Amino acid sequence: MLFTLSAVPLTLGETVPYQSIYYVDDDTRKIQWANVDGTNIKDLVTDGYPADIALDVLGGKMYYTDDIRGLIYRADVDGSNVEDILTDVAPRSIALDVLGSKMYWTEWHFESDDKIRRANLDGSNVEDLVTAGLDGVWNIALDVSGGKMYWTNRWRNKIQRANLDGSNVEDIITNVHPAGIALDVANGKMYYTDWLSANIQRANFDGSHIQAIVLRGLREPAGIILDVAGDKMYWADAGSGKIQRANLDGSNVIDIITDLRAPVRLALGTTSPGLWDLDVNQDSSITYIDIIALAMYYGVSVDAGVNLRADVNKDGRVDIKDLIVVARAVDAAAAAPALVQQRNRLPFTAQEVAAWIRDAKYQQLSVRGIAVLEHVLEALTRSEMSSVKTALLANYPNPFNPETWIPYQLATPADVTLTISAVDGQVVRTLGLGHQAAGVYQRRSRAAYWDGRNAVGESVASGVYFYTLTAGDFTATRKLLIRK
Repeated sequence: MLFTLSAVPLTLGETVPYQSIYYVDDDTRKIQWANVDGTNIKDLVTDGYPADIALDVLGGKMYYTDDIRGLIYRADVDGSNVEDILTDVAPRSIALDVLGSKMYWTEWHFESDDKIRRANLDGSNVEDLVTAGLDGVWNIALDVSGGKMYWTNRWRNKIQRANLDGSNVEDIITNVHPAGIALDVANGKMYYTDWLSANIQRANFDGSHIQAIVLRGLREPAGIILDVAGDKMYWADAGSGKIQRANLDGSNVIDIITDLRAPVRLALGTTSPGLWDLDVNQDSSITYIDIIALAMYYGVSVDAGVNLRADVNKDGRVDIKDLIVVARAVDAAAAAPALVQQRNRLPFTAQEVAAWIRDAKYQQLSVRGIAVLEHVLEALTRSEMSSVKTALLANYPNPFNPETWIPYQLATPADVTLTISAVDGQVVRTLGLGHQAAGVYQRRSRAAYWDGRNAVGESVASGVYFYTLTAGDFTATRKLLIRK
């Protein structure tokens, strides 16, 4: 293997999500690899006629098309263990939905319209998606979360999109000469190269607000790829034999690799595909501990100082997509019991896991990853319910000014009301918390909240007050103190 797990941990504030670049040379018909600064170039594939490449960083695999032999190959990221997974096709560009276990590719047919097709990652279950109106589909890119695929229709001078099943085909941008396309899903931007005008442009996903961002110094720009977290774009210029890089706004253009013959397609990778991105806690293994480590930062953006390793998909935020990728790599049968043994130290509850599962299903993310979380939810729910008794807990902080949180726990689902009273028994404020599921409501995000105001919004006076929890047949009262 070319890659080893880095022994140097990332620190907060670092922005180094990618360390390597893969590229296809249309003249030498090779797939090569280099560091992102252009050093340490290596040949990976020298046999056949590779046309395009896509990486499964999570699985440590690369997929590439051979448009002369009519094959789609899969290999390890160092080019070894090559296997034919599709034959008798006419593939050009390829894109992967790793979480959905699908690959999408374009086909050029000289005696009929071109096609866009998809299959499982092992080559099974081939489907025709778009079979009409295509002529020279040069590149394809996926917005899986948005349920869309985008492609460049080179000889019909347009960029188009459709649903992932091929329905609802739309013209997005017309009167252009597009080659490569790449998507910034987080910001709703597409970047594309125009081979005739010799520039790079970007636009909103609906085709509006078109900007030419690299105007000079290009001869025949081809494939383009984005490192959104690092604020970089990379592209191949087949006419000048270069791979170049710039900021996403087009500034600071530099040459990365020169003296190539005809570079056309690109992909970005890490130094350790399949391990670097998923090993959140850096113990050289992917286990339930990585789920815990990631959950500690759940819902936080990288800009807020989150550990970059928790943002495994490098979209700038730690969310359900990161969690489901890590869960997919964890063995469910072993993960759930081991994880709930740590229940008192877990940064999440069964209710939060249930919310993650709903979000993952809504976004149609990996079925395997969802299954792991469902195992975790089942075990965690059993563990929580075996020890939880309905109770009213001490508020915090106490004394307080001007706000406090009032935790509680429920053994069974119930309608919950919290009543704040003065020492003379007069009701100051009633908080209707609604119907709550069984569980522990202790963290600030879940506990009842009182802002120290009465029913008409006035701040109450300093002194002792009582708070009463009513949950079904259960009632309990505790004391709190406001000190101003």
